[in-house]
Amino acid sequence: MKSPLESRSVESGMTTNEQIADVNGRLQRAISSTGLLQRAGAGEKYLESYFLVEALELQLARLRQHPATIVQLHPHARSSP
Repeated sequence: MKSPLESRSVESGMTTNEQIADVNGRLQRAISSTGLLQRAGAGEKYLESYFLVEALELQLARLRQHPATIVQLHPHARSSP
């Protein structure tokens, strides 16, 4: 029997470990983007990026706490950094 971390999600086709790695990569890109936007003084884009970082951190925490639970962000968040 596979552990919850090794089971593939029907919706995403990824294991929980793969989902964690994917979300972590997106989070790191979003953090970098947020820093650049803050230094550039791009207020609205900075806030948008800041809230994306918050959402990705929450998604990552949920995946780590409940690996069998599939956590999906709003579809538009996926296309962001």
